[in-house]
Amino acid sequence: MNVLTPEKFLKIKRQETTVNVSEFCEKWIPKIYGVQPGERGYRTACVSELAQIVGTLASFQSIYTNWNIKDDENGYPKYVKQMLDFADKEHTIAETLGLLPRKQIPE
Repeated sequence: MNVLTPEKFLKIKRQETTVNVSEFCEKWIPKIYGVQPGERGYRTACVSELAQIVGTLASFQSIYTNWNIKDDENGYPKYVKQMLDFADKEHTIAETLGLLPRKQIPE
């Protein structure tokens, strides 16, 4: 059984690096959606995950149409980095506990 020990929590908490969109997608999309960068459905899975993270701030269609997820300087709104940092830590904790969700790529 996976347990989030104080040591594991502190290790996760100490991660002060900011994650950008391409790094986040490269790290989590293969684990959550089972699709690798460059494979069919990868961009859709990445956009779907981003839409879930930002919630009502941007729709799937808005992200898909207007954001350049490969341009980590100007491709998306600045507030996204803070949201991705939180989501990255949340996913890390879920993975540590064996609770990382497995999702289907949206049609």
